[in-house]
Parts: sequence; C-alpha cells; structure tokens
Amino acid sequence: LDYLVDRLGETEDAILASAIRLPMLGYTGVAVWQEEGIIWIHNTAKPVIGHETVDMSALWDGETIQFGVVSDNHGGSKFEALDALRNFYTQCANRGIGTVYHAGDITDGYYNIRPTSIFEQNAVGFTNQVDWVCDNYPEVDGITTMFITGNHDVTHFRNGFAEIGVHIQDRRPDLVYLGQDIANVEMTPNLTISLFHPNDKPVQSLDMRLRKLINDNPALTGQILLVGHYHKYASTCYNGVYGYCVPSFQKQTPFMTRCNIQSVVGGLIFTVRVDREGNLLSIGTEFIGYDQ
Repeated sequence: LDYLVDRLGETEDAILASAIRLPMLGYTGVAVWQEEGIIWIHNTAKPVIGHETVDMSALWDGETIQFGVVSDNHGGSKFEALDALRNFYTQCANRGIGTVYHAGDITDGYYNIRPTSIFEQNAVGFTNQVDWVCDNYPEVDGITTMFITGNHDVTHFRNGFAEIGVHIQDRRPDLVYLGQDIANVEMTPNLTISLFHPNDKPVQSLDMRLRKLINDNPALTGQILLVGHYHKYASTCYNGVYGYCVPSFQKQTPFMTRCNIQSVVGGLIFTVRVDREGNLLSIGTEFIGYDQ
C-alpha cells in the first residue's frame, strides 16, 4: 500500500476503496491483508472485458475453407499426448491445411490449490513450460497455429502476473496468441468463428452446456463456436450458431480419474463451404481420435 500511495499520489483510504471495488469490476482473487505492520494488496487475475476481433478475411480465397482445431494439450504435463498431436499436424499438412486453431490450455500451468500436481509434470513453472512448448509443440512448415489461453495457462498470470501466451508467441512465430479465454476470428466478411475456454466444472450434458454458452455470452460473435476445457467432443446447433466442444490432447490423468472425468484425445478437421459473399453454406467436421 505504501508503494501505491507513493506511485499514484493517492491517499491510503482512496486506494483501499478502489481495491474493494475491484471484484465488482470483474477482477477475481483480490486480497488485502496486513503483515508486520505493512498492508498488502494482491490481485490474481484480470477481468475479461471485451475482445478484439481478428480479421483474417483478406486471406479468404475460394468457396471451401479447411482448418484444424485442437485444444488442451497441457504442455509440460506427463500426460500430454504429444505423439498424437504430432500425428494430427501431419494429417493437416498432408491435406494442405494452413491454419490450426487452439482453444486453450496450451500449458499445464500450476494451481496453488493442487501442490502435488508438479509430480504429474515434465516441466514445472512458467519458464520451463514456455521452454517445453517452444521446444516440443509441433512445428510444421506452412501451418500457423492461432491460440487462446485457458484456465491452466492463466494460473501463471495469477501466480506471477506473467502472460504466457505472449512469451510463447515471441519464441515461436508460428504460434500466434489471440488473447485470454476468448477470441473472434473473421474468416470471411460474413463468417466469424469464436474460440472460447470456459472455467466451469464438467457437466453431463455437453449439448445443453453449449447452448447455455451460446445464449449467455454476447462476446462470442461467431456463427461457429469452438469450446475447449471439457476434453470431450460434442456439437449442437442453436440460435443460428454451430457449437463444438473440442477434444483434448491430454491423456487421462490421476486427477481426472479421481474426479470421474474422462479425457477424449483427438482433434477436429473442418471443411466449411461459403458462397461468393462469404456466407456460410455448410459445415463438415471430421473427428480424428486416438486411443490412449
């Protein structure tokens, strides 16, 4: 608090009042405490307030668009299905696919509330997980991966205010960071896809979960919605939006087994047809699964 008073030129009361208001603005994990006579203020996660749309329409060429979709490889986890992920990228390359979208959790992160999770990791901590992804994530000539970060990735921000997506992109130009939790990508002037990584608990009815996500999240503007986090494959069409739960590239972990959660390993290949104005005509999806 003393530092903030000096840096901002505000009174202690004004700063404390602002800190109290932070949760109402969407910030989570705000803590104010006193230790040895010093008042500390800590915020562990920034809010998601609005998201820019990435315009890819200039690259649109033709009435058929193909792209790959992956999610939740949890880089640095001992249970990351790297061989399967590499095979998926090889299949994309063989089909001439130039873009793969990643729906979050490109790293395994570190949850303070799960301290024993480090025993399930090949790479522990921010720097080691950046190194792991940059050294091991598939790098294929002609393929760009556009990714958002998910709840595991954002633990690094909570623990040390470090945005891991930025650092991965700096090291790997083929891995393009679109932002935290949500991104909208304009494929054509009249077709947008949304990437979303929620942070709720798995549910039995993924169809109903997709419908609720479509209904409750105005920031998701796409006609195609790609959702990570659940490690499952499911799809629905609701209110004019085609929603998909994207499977994972992380094998079953002890944590998942204890929580009675199944991880489905695989990726999706989309073949989308549009008219001359770029309006959506049809969607073809292929699930490429891997036994783990």
